[in-house]
Amino acid sequence: MAVARRGSRAAFAWLRRAANAGDAEAMHKFGLLYYGGIGVLQNYMLAHLWVNLSAALGNERAAKDRQIILQSMSGLKIGEARARAEAWWEENWPDEDIDALREES
Repeated sequence: MAVARRGSRAAFAWLRRAANAGDAEAMHKFGLLYYGGIGVLQNYMLAHLWVNLSAALGNERAAKDRQIILQSMSGLKIGEARARAEAWWEENWPDEDIDALREES
C-alpha cells in the first residue's frame, strides 16, 4: 500500500478528478492518499470510501487494502464511510447494481 510522496499535491488533484470520473485505479490511489495523509490530512473514513468504491468495481488490490483500512476505523466511521460510498454510487451510477459495494467482509 504505497503512494509516492513526490509531487503529492499534483497527484492529489489529478487523482481527485479521475476518481470522481469513476476510474477504479484512481479511486484506489486517491483513497491511499487519505489513508497515508499524503498531500491531505489523514482521514480513514475518506480512505475507506474511495478504496471501497474501487473494490466494488473489481479492483482486487483495493479489496485487500480496504481490509487494512477497516482495522484502523471505529464502527461508527465504518458505517459513515459505507453510507457515503453508497450515496456516491447512487448519484453517479443510479442504474448500476449497488450490491457489489456491499460485498465487503
